[in-house]
Order: sequence, then C-alpha cells, then structure tokens
Amino acid sequence: MLKTESLLDVLKENLENDPIKQCGYAMLRALPLIPVEVIRQASIKINAYPFSEVPICWRRLYCDANLWKVKDTLRQLDGLLENPDGNFERCWKLLDGAVGDLDMAVSMTGAPLRKLLIEELLLDLGQLALDIEVQMGALNGESDQPAKQCPVPSKYAPGSTSAHPPIKHPIKRANDLSLAAFQSHLDSTNIEQGCPQPLIISNSLNNWPALGDRPWDNPAYLLKHTIGGRRLVPVEIGRSYTSEGWTQKMMSVREFLEANMFTANVPPSKRGYLAQHDLFSQVPELRKDIAIPDYCWTSPPDTAQDVQELAEPKLNAWIGPAHTVSPAHTDPHHNILAQVVGYKYVRLFAPDQAKCLYPRGMENGINMSNTSSVDVGMGMRIYEEWTGWDATDLEEDDREEANSEVDDDDEPNAKVFGKEFPLLGNAAYLEGILAPGECLYIPKGWWHYVRSLSPSFSVSFWWD
Repeated sequence: MLKTESLLDVLKENLENDPIKQCGYAMLRALPLIPVEVIRQASIKINAYPFSEVPICWRRLYCDANLWKVKDTLRQLDGLLENPDGNFERCWKLLDGAVGDLDMAVSMTGAPLRKLLIEELLLDLGQLALDIEVQMGALNGESDQPAKQCPVPSKYAPGSTSAHPPIKHPIKRANDLSLAAFQSHLDSTNIEQGCPQPLIISNSLNNWPALGDRPWDNPAYLLKHTIGGRRLVPVEIGRSYTSEGWTQKMMSVREFLEANMFTANVPPSKRGYLAQHDLFSQVPELRKDIAIPDYCWTSPPDTAQDVQELAEPKLNAWIGPAHTVSPAHTDPHHNILAQVVGYKYVRLFAPDQAKCLYPRGMENGINMSNTSSVDVGMGMRIYEEWTGWDATDLEEDDREEANSEVDDDDEPNAKVFGKEFPLLGNAAYLEGILAPGECLYIPKGWWHYVRSLSPSFSVSFWWD
C-alpha cells in the first residue's frame, strides 16, 4: 500500500511560520478541494516574476497543490491495486501522472520544506512500478518476473556520429594528474594572458561507477533509475540556444531518449539536448555513480569576480545526441567538464580574444554578453575549409541552414559572413576531443564552443 494517509497527515500539519500562510485563507481552503485550480493560480503568480525573485509563499502553494493532487492519485492507485482485474493501463497512467506532478513541484519551486517528502514518495513510486510489472508478469504466466516492456537498445544510437576535425592547436594534456601537480598548473599563470591554461586530464575518472559496473552508456540503466524513464526533465529543442525557433520543453526521460538517443540523425529543429540540468539533485541515485574531482578543491588564482563564489562545486548534466552544440560562451566559475559517454569536440579562446568573438549584448532584457554572436562551426567552414559539419554528415535541414550563410557555389555569402565578423579568422584558439574517462579544465572567463561527436553524457563541475 502507498503512504497515502501519511502524506495526508503531512499536508494537514500546521507548520509555524510556514510562508504558505501568506497566500491567504481562500487559497489555503481551496488546496485540498480543487488542487488543479490552485496549481493554475499559483503558476500565474510564479510566472509574473523572474525565477530568482518568486516569493516563497507562491512556491510553497504550487508545491503543496501538486502534493494534494498526488494524494488523490495515490488513493486511486490504492483502489486499483487492491483489485487490479488486469487494468494495468490505468495504473500506468496514474503512475505517470503522479511522477510528473512531483517532478513539476520540484522543477518549478525547488520544493521548499517538501524536498525530502517528495524524494520518499518518488522512491515509493519506483518500487510500485516494479510491483506492477511483477503483477503483470504473473497475470501473463511469468510468476515473480517483471512483464516484458518495449525493447531498449543496449547502446545509444551507434550510427549517430559526426566527423572528427583535425586538431591543429591542441589543448595541453596530462595523464592521471596528482592534486599537487594540478595546483602547480593553476599557479603557473600564462604571463601574456594573465590566467591559467586549459588542460585535458585522462585516466582521472577511473574510479567512477558510471564508467564501470553502473554503466551510463547502457540506456536501460538510466531508465531503471528514472522510474522506467518517467521522470520529467527540461529539454532544449533546436540547433542551439542562439538559433531561431529554439525552445524548451518538459518531457519524460524515456521520451527524450527515444526521440534523440535511440535514433540517428535527428533534424536540428527537433534535436533535444538535456543541457545544464541539475539531474543529480533530482535523481540522487545517479549522484552515487560519480565523484567530485579532487581538482575542484584546489585554489585557482584570483580573477575578476562578478558573481558570488560557490561554497561547494555545482554539478550539472549534459545529455544529447551527436551534433548538439553549445555556442561559444564563458562561465562565471572555473569548470571541470567530465566526459562519461561518447565524444565531444571543444574549442577554447582566452579572455583576451573576446573582441574576435563579438559578444552579444542585452536581448529581451537578458544580459547575453557571455555568449558569442558568431557561429564557430560556420567560421571553421569558411576560414579553415572544414566541411565535416553542417555540410557533409548532417541532415538536409542543417545543410539548408548552412547554405543560407555560405554555399560552395555562392562566394558572396562567405564574404558577407567575413564582413560581419572580420576578426574571427584571426582569433587564437586551443582545441581538443574529449573521450570517455577524460576531463577538461576550463578556466573561468575562457570562451568555449562545444559540439558532440556522438551520443554523449557529460558532467560539469563549477567551482571557485
């Protein structure tokens, strides 16, 4: 049985100084009666503010309204599981709804005062999913065995790969660098640029279970720890976040994998990228598969500080098919980018090359000055005659997008690009290809363009 009554007890608790009380008596009275309407009203309030400025009372209201909705769903599930009569389709639908509501509560609000409760509920729902599979298997004459599901490939779309460019200006490499040696690298600041240099470190992640007996390169493993892929995640849709038509969408992990990681050559306008997402807070089981690199506990040199220093490293996941692109941009902190699955091409530019990258400005009230106006992939084609991307091994949509700027038979378009960004061809850069088990140190303030060469799973660690 699910913990429906215990959830009800928690929701009825009258917590002293709970910010939710600031939402008013009418809203609080409506919570247990019409939670769906309360969710709608709370959403209006939340969307009226920048996310960092949303009053906690509305976040609390939205979160608890979702929990009241989940409580009703669990009661329905309890009734069905007592007398299933083979109505498993209805069970799955209710389970999907409950998981989605809990994930929305966390993603929209951070779940103030309810994070542990939601984690416990999700663990219960994960076990419930296994129990339902066993019941389905027993009904099909497969006693004590989970019911067969749609086949899951053992690897991510092996045919979805991109050509590897020749490396002309390689990033310095080191093998299994000690902590002291890395600190020495940080201290050996480049005199001309006034900052430490990027560094690729191999064999530094060998103790990660994600690269061993808890393999992230096996889709079934990721599905198992996301309740059969039911967990909801924010996915970027489009060629990159600077492209026209780019958008974001909440979708289940299974939907994301099936549309992007199990299929080769996804059209760029439909390509999904689970980018810069705190997946490990959302799914703590996956956090156990990695470790914060010791390098994140060293002391980098002092640099101009425009943001508050991090008290501890900040982790984000990056999952996507081949050809996903992060436009040239800078990070506000030092970064260790760890590659777990697949390969990525990275091109880096020192801070003093910013003028060659034409930083963007304010756009729709958002400061985009950390992002370049230049499509570096396009620049590689024009200035370096590299045709392995956007012109040879990508689908028609990418070719059409590429040809809108430059075409082999249309020299004037190349001149237009060169006239708009005349300094790009003179920009000094370093480049490299990250393989599974390698990590890249990206100093704070360095511009970096990143492109997946295959289905890829990376973890970034911001630190100060």
